[in-house]
Amino acid sequence: MTRVVIAPYGDHRAARRFEQVSLYSGWLRYEDRMVRYLQERVLRQFGRVQTIPRHPIESAPPNVNLVEITNRFWRALDYALTPQQLGERAVHDVEAVDEYINWFYRYSHPHIVLLDMPVPVLRQPEREILDARAAQEDGDLGYL
Repeated sequence: MTRVVIAPYGDHRAARRFEQVSLYSGWLRYEDRMVRYLQERVLRQFGRVQTIPRHPIESAPPNVNLVEITNRFWRALDYALTPQQLGERAVHDVEAVDEYINWFYRYSHPHIVLLDMPVPVLRQPEREILDARAAQEDGDLGYL
């Protein structure tokens, strides 16, 4: 792999304008299945500084039924991320607020690695961001 694209929606904005409904955050359903769709967990894909996201229960409360999910989706813009939740525009694709990398490794990362995988020796979280920023500024996209 030679390049990782963190903000995949940026290149085609001139051809297709951004739709606010893309910022819907909450439950989605298909027939009798329901899944959380939490855009605040991928703010960098929208060219924003990644923040520590709200707890999934706050974003998509567990006490909703399938009918309520459908009703919420019909009013999707009422459940879209607000400008405050979107935060600042990123200058670099890898930007995150202080403590985000710590949060990621503590809360999100353990849920996406297999239990039988060897545990990597982690670098200091600040070093991770600084190295990625430096590589991007140097044009070394292979690092990312």
